[in-house]
Amino acid sequence: NLVAWDRLSPERPVLVKVRSRQAAMPATILPLGDSRIRVRWHQAQPAAAPGQAAVFYDASEPDLLVGGATVVAD
Repeated sequence: NLVAWDRLSPERPVLVKVRSRQAAMPATILPLGDSRIRVRWHQAQPAAAPGQAAVFYDASEPDLLVGGATVVAD
């Protein structure tokens, strides 16, 4: 669920959390259509398991929630 799907640029820098105790990590999200996105990590990350939640925050305003999603593939 992206809070502002219609304002999502072709690529958006974000901070992503997939584990509650993990620090938010830099990534870029890319819209794929049908309310799906691809996450491109800036650094290698441990694989997120399908079914895990991913939460996206604006890279320039880390307190601003961009949205969340359920991981469907690693």
